[in-house]
Amino acid sequence: SSDLNPSSRYRPDGTGGIINIVLKKNALAGWNSSVTGNIADGNRYNGAVTANYKNDHWNYFLSARYRSNNQTRLGFLQRDYYSGNGLINNHYDRHTTSTNLSQSLFISGGVTCDINAQDQVGVSVSTYQLNSQFDQVLDKEFLDTFKLLYSDYDRVLHSPESQRQLDADIF
Repeated sequence: SSDLNPSSRYRPDGTGGIINIVLKKNALAGWNSSVTGNIADGNRYNGAVTANYKNDHWNYFLSARYRSNNQTRLGFLQRDYYSGNGLINNHYDRHTTSTNLSQSLFISGGVTCDINAQDQVGVSVSTYQLNSQFDQVLDKEFLDTFKLLYSDYDRVLHSPESQRQLDADIF
């Protein structure tokens, strides 16, 4: 329903005022659910499942989402450094291999109860978990004018990460 009769504070010609729109709940009893999935390049994919059941006063809901990412990146950089007379003074080569592996899972669920037409109480719980690992191998080489190695730098980086979260709400 809507209330389109303006109060004496507002002009009836519609150039200013408030429209109060009250929407009814249109929730039918029964099941509804959805399933989604995505696949991308670079070995990345995700998916989700949701389900809901409602009867006269109760509503039960559950959802889960999963994501996986497995990417490898290769990099190469080559530089020549010139002296003031225009001759190559030295060379720099860099090779990088990076791997990023991550998986995450999010699950939530809960229940609500309609007390009357306007009020409800409920509880919901959600959990999130992330596991990831970033690895990088870096090789830097500095070469002289004759491309003879005079400095070499190697780095191996291993960086695992894990996160967990649990939330609960009563409303």
